[in-house]
Amino acid sequence: MRLLDERGRLFGRINIVDLAVVVLVAFVVAGAGYKVAGVNRRVVGEPETVRLTLEINKVREYTTRVIQTGQTLLEHNSSLPVGTITAVEVSPAVELVNTADGRIVEAVVPGRYDVILTVEGQAMVTGQAISVAGQQVRVGAEMRVKTDRYLVLTRVIGIEVIR
Repeated sequence: MRLLDERGRLFGRINIVDLAVVVLVAFVVAGAGYKVAGVNRRVVGEPETVRLTLEINKVREYTTRVIQTGQTLLEHNSSLPVGTITAVEVSPAVELVNTADGRIVEAVVPGRYDVILTVEGQAMVTGQAISVAGQQVRVGAEMRVKTDRYLVLTRVIGIEVIR
């Protein structure tokens, strides 16, 4: 018995074009079923308290003066609360520079400061992500935050779920 006969039928019974159409329709139905039933599963739970450590690099002195503990930080685009600032650490900004003799050393950047904020707020914690103010946060991710007095770009350097 031959695989394809002279009329293009598989094993002499099934038209190969019809088989291709049936397989294509089966894949489309299976994909739609997976999309509806499998992908949109969200784990929704109760908000949990998280402590975020945020780093702000190379800001001017006047920015450091308006950042204070007790302020509520808001996510820049949505204006949803990120949390309340519980601690502020300010230090002179440093950067790596090449010296005349070819060494790389840390040097203080005049008039610029690095700020470390500790912020406590509510987050949705799932097995896949931690979401604060509707945004997934991860160490290394950037987050633009604001108050009524300033807007800064921060980098998440620490996340702790407080249980």
